Parts: sequence; structure tokens; C-alpha cells
Amino acid sequence: MGTILTDEEIKIIHQDSLEILEDVGVRIDHNSVLQRLADNGCSVDFDKSVAKIPEKLINKCLSLCPSTIKIGDRTWDTIEVGPNGGNIFWSGNAIYTVEGKERQEITKEIFIQLIKVLDELSHVNGIVGVSLSDVPPTARDIIGFRLMGEYSNKHLRPCIYSSENAEGIRDMSEILLDGKRYEDYPIYSLGYSICSPLHWTKIAMELFIISAGYSVPVTINSEIMLGGSSPVTIAGGLSLGNAEVLSGIVIN
Repeated sequence: MGTILTDEEIKIIHQDSLEILEDVGVRIDHNSVLQRLADNGCSVDFDKSVAKIPEKLINKCLSLCPSTIKIGDRTWDTIEVGPNGGNIFWSGNAIYTVEGKERQEITKEIFIQLIKVLDELSHVNGIVGVSLSDVPPTARDIIGFRLMGEYSNKHLRPCIYSSENAEGIRDMSEILLDGKRYEDYPIYSLGYSICSPLHWTKIAMELFIISAGYSVPVTINSEIMLGGSSPVTIAGGLSLGNAEVLSGIVIN
């Protein structure tokens, strides 16, 4: 299989990421998380809510990461996912549907139709939540999760909009498991996105805390835009994006 970057280029980008986190740091809108980082060797400016993360702590946290994760569904099948294989394909986090030149916001009725289609596609392993236009924003995550659980047996990836509902979704998953252990069948997972450049919001930190300790598979996402929220060069963007993901790994 061909590679885009050489091993030497990967090392350079990773080293740049380490220097970004140690010299520039990351903004974190959560005092207790900042305190935990300070207690573990980070240089923290509480007035600016910025933590500078040393390479030693990053390497320690990376060594604790599992080499693979397990993704389950309610056909009671699992997929082992890692850098050497085990690909999974999910739907996207959508706001609209488009037919021809017509754009339409996603309602509960439309989302149910979408879930039913996705549930029949054998190559799609999971369903991602959407922004439901006919549901109040504070309830879109928990109602979307209920609809996904009602109309599909695939792996579920809710989009969470409040820390309170993260706990509700965790409780709902226990019902969907029907007595089985989540550790054996991780039927839902979570993903957290940093606000580039280098800014973790309060709600993201609260979700990290609530989901910790339950063996929930988590993806740490950097969503840089070259020339917008990151340097315009690909190398600079990769260095920043990698730094943002590394910061999330340390915090989580």
C-alpha cells in the first residue's frame, strides 16, 4: 500500500505537534480539567485558561492507548478496528437532504426514512446522528438516539449537544443492550471535536468527564481548515491537527 508521507516526514510533523503543545499550549474552558493537567505536570495559566502540555505526559498517555478498539451492534456482531485493518463505514452528520436542486431540513420523519435505508445497506456499519429541525436543540441528541435505536440494529454514533443528555444516552444504551454487557458489545460510541485552533470548549470537557470510565470508544477529532483555522500549508495543517488530537488524548 502506498503512503503519502515518508517516515521522516511523519516524525517531523509529530515533533512540530509536540512543540506546539509544549510552547503554545491549548485553551481549555474548564477549571477542573486545567487543575488536573497542572497536577500532572502541565504549565497552566488559569487566567487565560491555557495549558502547556509536556512531551513526557503526551508520551505517557499515548502508551496507555489501546492498539485496537471494538465496535459492536445489536445483531451482536463486533468489529476490531486498528491501524492494521478493520475498516468501518458510517453515515454522516447532516443538516439537510437534497433532491435535485431542492434542499430540505431533516425532520424526525425524514430521519426515520434515512435510518431505514441505512439499516438495509450491508456495507454501512454505523449510523450517525443529525440535527433534527423539528426538535428543540436541547433534545435533538437524545431524541435522535432514540430514533436510531428504534429503527436500526447498527452501531450508533449520537451527536451530543448537552452534557446532561450524555448521561441519558448512556442509560438508554443499557436498555438497548437487553442484559448484555456494554464491554462485550459497544453498541454506541462518541466523538469529540476541538474548535480549531487549539480550543476545547466547556461542553466538550464535560462530555469527556461524563463518558470516562465506561469503556466507550471515543474518537478525538480535529477539523482544521487550511488557511482558515490552521496554517495554509498542508504540513502546517497536519502539525496543528495532530497537536489538537494529541491534546484530546491527554485530557481524555
